[in-house]
Amino acid sequence: MSEQTGRHSVVIWLVAFVVIFGGVSWVVTGGVGRHNAPPTHSHPFTLTPGPTPAPLVCSASELALTGVFNQCATVVPDTTSMCSVTGDILNVKLRLTGSNQLFLLYIEVYGDYAGPGTYDLPTWQFGVGTNDVPKVGVSDYSTGALWQSVAGALTVTGSDGRSGTVSAILQHANGNGVAPGPTLSLTGRWRCR
Repeated sequence: MSEQTGRHSVVIWLVAFVVIFGGVSWVVTGGVGRHNAPPTHSHPFTLTPGPTPAPLVCSASELALTGVFNQCATVVPDTTSMCSVTGDILNVKLRLTGSNQLFLLYIEVYGDYAGPGTYDLPTWQFGVGTNDVPKVGVSDYSTGALWQSVAGALTVTGSDGRSGTVSAILQHANGNGVAPGPTLSLTGRWRCR
C-alpha cells in the first residue's frame, strides 16, 4: 500500500507542478483571449487629408475649391494681385471670385524656382530656414482665414512664370502650422493678368 501511496503522491505532485507551471505560463503570456497585435513601426507625423468631396464641374479658366468651400472661382485682376518672378523666387498673389465670396490665392516658391516645371507641395513648415519650400495658400477674403498646402503639386507652364496649374490639398492654418480637420482641395489653372 505504501508503494501505491508513494506513486499516487508523485503523480499528484507532478499534476500539481504541471498545473502551477501552466498557470504561471498562462499569466505571463497574457492568458486566453488576449492577443497582442504585431509590433508597429513608428512613422513621422503626417497629415492625412479627409475624404475627397465630389469634384465640381468648373470651366477651363476657373479653379475648383472643394471641401470647406464648394465653388468654382475665377482670377479677377485688381490692385491687390501681383506676380513676381525674380531669379530663383516666384511670388504670386491673385484675387479670386467664387459664386458668393472672394478669396486670395498665394503661390510661393522661394529659393527653388527654376522656371517652368512641376513643384511638389509638402506641408508648410514654420520657423527659421523653413520658408524655402513651394507653397500654395487660399485665404477667405472677408475673414482672413488661411488654408495652407499639405500635399499636391504646382505646375508652372508659362516661360515667364505667370501661369500654370495647381492640384493641392490644403488645411486650415492655426498660426503655428495646420490644424486637423476639414480639408480644402484646389485644382485648376491659374494665370496672372
